Amino acid sequence: MHEASKEHDPGGGAGWWTPIGLFWAGYPTKAAEEVRRLSAIWKRPLERQLTGAMQAGTAHSVTPEATVESVVAACLAEAGPLGAKLIDRAVETAVRRADDLDGLIAEIYDRLLVHECTDDVDGPIPPAARAQEPHERKVWSYFAEQLPVTLAMLVYGKGDLWRTMVGVVNLGLDADSTSTNVGTWIGGLCGLSAIPREWVDTTVGANPELDLLGDARALASGRFRS
Repeated sequence: MHEASKEHDPGGGAGWWTPIGLFWAGYPTKAAEEVRRLSAIWKRPLERQLTGAMQAGTAHSVTPEATVESVVAACLAEAGPLGAKLIDRAVETAVRRADDLDGLIAEIYDRLLVHECTDDVDGPIPPAARAQEPHERKVWSYFAEQLPVTLAMLVYGKGDLWRTMVGVVNLGLDADSTSTNVGTWIGGLCGLSAIPREWVDTTVGANPELDLLGDARALASGRFRS
């Protein structure tokens, strides 16, 4: 099964595993293990590690004691050696640019983009791949870029939902994926009441065939697990 994963191109589907992170709310290690197991036929070793780390952060984010810093720590604990190095670099960048969104975005484009990377869970940090035309560049979806950059935007947001989401949307890149993933974490930290009502109404109204709020409440209460 692990050999089969090498036939797939890297990237894609990072947010698809969010329900597993929510299912294992409060159990970040269990969430990471389940994601790594289920993604093994499709994802290469480093991607499995980073996808599991992402959902470890999700599982932890909805606990009462969670903070931005502890979500980062939950991801780091499951990221593997290379993943941890990539996350540390991105978080350090966000801390240094704590009140400078334009500077943070510029530095992400200068230093944190990834166009090629080892498939292994350990190895050197890949060389920076600076975009020449950032608003027209092809979207590269290497998780070695996506997860660290997403965590950087979570750190930049300092636990404020509006600041976090506006920041990550303005980053560009694979914006639907990064916004979905950082939105999951900051949503877990802040709760439904912190989300602007017009955002909720617009999302619910655009998906009339789904009971989004009902399903979200069921996940939060643990009813799906039973």
